[in-house]
Amino acid sequence: EIEMNLELSLKVELVPLTLVNIANVLNVLGRYRYSLENYTEALDWIDALHGPSSEQRADVLVNIALLHEKEQEYNLAEKRLGEAIVIKRELRGGTFALSLLLNTLGTIQSARERYGLALESFLESIQIRLVSSESSGSDVANVLYNAGRTCGRLGEKEKALCYFQQSLSYDRKGSDRNGEDGHMVPFTPTNMWTTMIEIASLQMEMGQFEEALKHYRDALDVWFQYRHGMVGVNIQPIYYEMHKCYKQMILQSLHESSKTNGRNNLAPAA
Repeated sequence: EIEMNLELSLKVELVPLTLVNIANVLNVLGRYRYSLENYTEALDWIDALHGPSSEQRADVLVNIALLHEKEQEYNLAEKRLGEAIVIKRELRGGTFALSLLLNTLGTIQSARERYGLALESFLESIQIRLVSSESSGSDVANVLYNAGRTCGRLGEKEKALCYFQQSLSYDRKGSDRNGEDGHMVPFTPTNMWTTMIEIASLQMEMGQFEEALKHYRDALDVWFQYRHGMVGVNIQPIYYEMHKCYKQMILQSLHESSKTNGRNNLAPAA
C-alpha cells in the first residue's frame, strides 16, 4: 500500500510537469491561447501540490507573462511577472536570474508608458548585476541603456546621458567573463554602436554639438572595425546627422562672433 501511494504521488507530481511541457510545445508552434490554457491548468496543480509560493509556480508565471507580452497584453504580462518576481525574491533574494526578470518587467512597464515604475525595475536590476559574479560588463550595459532610454522618455536628459555614458563604458570593456566552455564571452558591437548613436542624438538636443560629433565619429569607427558582424546596420543617417552637427557648430560660431564683433562681423571700411 505504501508503494502504491508513492507511485501515485509520483504520477501526480508529473501532471503539472507534463502540462508545462505541452504548453511549451504549443508556445513554440505559435498556439498561444492553447499554451496559456495548459500553463494555467499547471498552475492549479502546482498550487494544490506545493502551495502558492513555490518556485515551480514562479517559473510558470514567467512563461505566462512572456506569452501575454507576445500578445501585447502588457497589463496581464506586468501582473503575472510581478507575481513571479515577488516569489523569486522571497525564495532566492537578489540573484542574476531575478535581475533578468526585473529587466523584462521594466521593458513591459515601458511599453505601458509607466516609465517611473520601469526605471525602478531597471535600477534594481542594475544593482543586482553590479555585484553578481554571473554578470558581465555587457549585462550591466544592457540595463543601463534601458534606464537611459527611460529617463529620456521622462524628459530627464542629463540623467539619460549619464546612464548612456555608463552603459558605453561597460560595453567597451567587451568580454570580461569566462563562458562555460572556458572561452571569453564576446560583446556585441551593435549594442555599443547603438548607445553611441543615442548619446550623440541626446547631445544634439542639448546643444552639445562637438561632443555629439565625436560620438557619431566613434560610431562610424565601430562600424568600420566590426562591419562584417553588423549586417543590416545602415550608416547613412550618421553622415546626415554629422552634417547637421557641422552646420549647427558653424551657426553657433557665427552667433558668438556676431555678439563679439558686431553685426555680420564686418571689418571697418578703410
